[in-house]
Amino acid sequence: MEVEKFIDETLVDFYCNMCELSGMNEDEIDDTFRSVDGLEASDKEVLVTHNDEIADELILDEAYWFLKDNCEEREIPIEKLVGFLVSKYFIFNYEDKSKKRVIDFIKNSSIDKIIKRFMNDDEFGRKTLEAYIHSNTDLNIFNDARKKIYENNDQTILLSLEGLSLDYNVITINELLRNVICNLYNYYISMGYGDIEALNYTWQFFISNFDPVGELDKMGFDQVTKASFKQYMLCLIYADLYEDACNIPIIQSDNYEDRLASVIPLVMTQLGMINIPKEEGIRNRILKSFILLQDDKEKKCSNRKKTYTDNRLNVLRKVNPTYMLDEITFNN
Repeated sequence: MEVEKFIDETLVDFYCNMCELSGMNEDEIDDTFRSVDGLEASDKEVLVTHNDEIADELILDEAYWFLKDNCEEREIPIEKLVGFLVSKYFIFNYEDKSKKRVIDFIKNSSIDKIIKRFMNDDEFGRKTLEAYIHSNTDLNIFNDARKKIYENNDQTILLSLEGLSLDYNVITINELLRNVICNLYNYYISMGYGDIEALNYTWQFFISNFDPVGELDKMGFDQVTKASFKQYMLCLIYADLYEDACNIPIIQSDNYEDRLASVIPLVMTQLGMINIPKEEGIRNRILKSFILLQDDKEKKCSNRKKTYTDNRLNVLRKVNPTYMLDEITFNN
């Protein structure tokens, strides 16, 4: 993500300057910016390793002014910078009672007002940077707070901020892969195939690499990448249906195969064993449920909320490690 790279680079540059001003010699500085394998450390590695030193008030102040004054030159809109940093502040300080006034301000303000405060309130700007630095290392606090945000129905502003901050291709990667599946099915329907035939042919994309639409080919992916994406697409199917089955399945029926098609994603996701059912009727019901679910954003959003409230994120992560990207689309 370009905005994250820009922030990391800026913080590490000012940290390097501080090391030089403190009297460190060249060898000491080289050691500071070397990773455990002896190679030059990335900006992120330096940030994680030296987070306490980088969260110095002077560095934060200099970095804050530099970022807001120079982001446009890096072709990063100020909205993206603010969305990224304030979303980290909101999560990291959500349960800190001493920060309640600022958290309430973020919850109850428009994006424009939040941007205006970031631009004009130096202390607020520095604190968002400090929260970002610590969000890279204090992951348990960060993840627990995000769960609490959903429990309290405070996710709307968070998703809006995160939606501002992410690059388009990053935001849509999960949706892009889901759309490949749905577009294949819709192609067969448009060609006059019946529903069962369309589902069967769509499964052939996974089973025998049969793909008359060729969306992944048009994107220039090689065979190895395509194979990796196909496995991940299967994971997305089961991840979506796992969440749906834990709520109220989008297809409700007393039919044995329909009920079995709801149970299979539950079992496979919990075990982390993703494969295609051999029985045609079962796998077609699974695929049909997945396709129907893509047109019901409200249901997908309620499913995710229940995932948080039921504390099932660890299971979801097994098959959808980038689940947070989905939440950006809920607010668009």
